[in-house]
Amino acid sequence: MRSFASYAASPANRGAYALFGLAWAGVKRLIPNVRAAPDEDFAHEDLASASEQPKSPPSKSPPSGLPSGLPYGFDAQRAGEGADFGAGFWLRQVDRRALYRRRRAHYQAIIAEISPYDSKIIRPLKPHLDEDMVPHMVPLLVEDLSQRFRAMEDAALPMQRFGQFLWSGEGQKPGLAADRLSRHLIQIPCHQDLTARQLDDLLGLLRRLFGGRS
Repeated sequence: MRSFASYAASPANRGAYALFGLAWAGVKRLIPNVRAAPDEDFAHEDLASASEQPKSPPSKSPPSGLPSGLPYGFDAQRAGEGADFGAGFWLRQVDRRALYRRRRAHYQAIIAEISPYDSKIIRPLKPHLDEDMVPHMVPLLVEDLSQRFRAMEDAALPMQRFGQFLWSGEGQKPGLAADRLSRHLIQIPCHQDLTARQLDDLLGLLRRLFGGRS
């Protein structure tokens, strides 16, 4: 029996579901507060803390500790909003456990590659994953990042750099840890859709850039 996800993804049905999505977008404009029912199974699994929604309605003022009038696109009034029905419906078609396994496997493969390297050059921020942890990316600390960054970019190493450009005028006193991470932390992808070839290429780039063995 075909799964609903494979049925919906077939070429013959994509147009119909695209129209459904457009229609639902129109409905949401008329009924802006429609939300997906909570997915209890998901809330009990690996991302419990990230999935739980506050029971009380969001405050109209910024959360405690945040200055008013933030210019960074943060809307405190929407902090407690859940996924709408359409997004929640499609998220329920995903094989989450398979996604979790692949992300964890990719993370561990990158850590295994990095582990023998000189820890004074590069080391993982979190060498071991907890059993219930699903990684978003692989955080790595590079001690001389400012000197190596040009070579990393030239080699087209896929990465994100944490806080590469700090907000001007904010100062460093409120977040010394963030300041240090902005100067040393990169994040490497461990996405579930990475192919074996892509993962091998990524490991090869890390080996070429940082592969001095300790």
